[in-house]
Amino acid sequence: MTERHSDIGDLLPEPWFMVAGRTSAVHTDELRKELAASHPLFEHRHNLVVIAKSGANDDVLVADLSNPDQFYCVHLTWALHPEAEGFPGSRALNRGDLAAFFREEGTI
Repeated sequence: MTERHSDIGDLLPEPWFMVAGRTSAVHTDELRKELAASHPLFEHRHNLVVIAKSGANDDVLVADLSNPDQFYCVHLTWALHPEAEGFPGSRALNRGDLAAFFREEGTI
């Protein structure tokens, strides 16, 4: 987790939790493996880092390091390779959307 994302933890309801270090690295690596060239996040993949995870499923909250206000909720498949078109499922969220997203939905 980067310092500029330290406020995100206050928005996360159970079962979400912040991740850092090795856990973030493993999930970020898997995210990048799953993004096929046709995925909307593919061109941004080197700027993406997983900062939070749901304990209920394989959803992760991804920060875009090139834009401090841009986030994505992504449902990892753990396929270890680029996925078919439309996968992994993802939803773009800006910083202002996060509280409502987690309060109302919290999943893809």
